[in-house]
Amino acid sequence: MLQADLVIIDDLDARTAARQLNLPIIGTLGILYRAGITGLIDFPTAIAQLQQTSFHVSQTLVQQILQDYYRHVQRSQI
Repeated sequence: MLQADLVIIDDLDARTAARQLNLPIIGTLGILYRAGITGLIDFPTAIAQLQQTSFHVSQTLVQQILQDYYRHVQRSQI
């Protein structure tokens, strides 16, 4: 039995299979998001750099996660 807090998976088919097995999953964007909200990295810069690679992600998802990030940062400053 796999014992892990999270399984790091980006491949869509693999994520679907992991969900069917009730495995807790996170992808590259999720890892970067967590690092950004904890102040370990500059999240928007990391996303921009990631988009310059062969990493494939929908622009809709990128915009959504950036909006979530900015809302989180804004709430943290209050």
